[in-house]
Amino acid sequence: MICLMTVEHRELPVPTAMEKAAVRVRRTLQDVRKMKGSTPEWRHRVGLAISNLTKDEGQDHEDSEKEKESALEVRDNIYRLLKRARMPTRDERKILEPHFDLFFVDRLTLGERIAKKPGHFPSDDLAYFTRMGESDLRDYCPPVETIIAVHRTDLFLQRSFGQSLTTQLNRTEDDSKEEVEPHLEGIKKVLLPATFWAAADMECADRNDGRGLFPADSFTAVLDDPSSSYRTAVGRLDPDGPFLASERHGGIHVPHIGAATALIFFRPQRI
Repeated sequence: MICLMTVEHRELPVPTAMEKAAVRVRRTLQDVRKMKGSTPEWRHRVGLAISNLTKDEGQDHEDSEKEKESALEVRDNIYRLLKRARMPTRDERKILEPHFDLFFVDRLTLGERIAKKPGHFPSDDLAYFTRMGESDLRDYCPPVETIIAVHRTDLFLQRSFGQSLTTQLNRTEDDSKEEVEPHLEGIKKVLLPATFWAAADMECADRNDGRGLFPADSFTAVLDDPSSSYRTAVGRLDPDGPFLASERHGGIHVPHIGAATALIFFRPQRI
């Protein structure tokens, strides 16, 4: 049986320069969220300014072409698996439920989720998507209804903040192959498209008196990031604030964007 939680005594790692930069960014964001008049365009400008100040700090790794090709293969394979997504079995639920929360994901795009429950999002997120032309992010629809499993205490891949999307994809793939796939057949740890995280955050808020899945100052990379020149992330700035689905940040290495991961369940491929 898979060991889903291990406890061991070890010294805390020394923070990297990028992690130190992330702390300063979070403090800045704490000040930002106290300010009035936050709009998606305004948050975008703030995000660019912060990212431009910190994007080179601690950046000692440039993604190689091999790493980029590997990440593209990982991303494409996740999209293929999502087409074969299924519901977890009773035995799988029994194994996972002590440590994981399960969230239902229906066949709605991010734009449809915002329109369906606008109070969960900033009031002008949908109009912002239209103005910026981010149709991939707004219009991707899950191919089938499914359930995802999210670890209650390890939402983010360890030390994934400040990494490029390439690195986040490759590290998640490695983690899945080492920690999940040898123990659970037909289950994989992945990064997800934005609409999956919006669905999970909305359901979590319904269960917990309005408190969503993402804590304060917490943003994740998304599988359907529409650009290679800036980062798009989803998450939450204020603990009681809306789910932000239109965060854009300049640069590839952004200190406050981590890799939130979930388990997906998929049917075997037909031969």
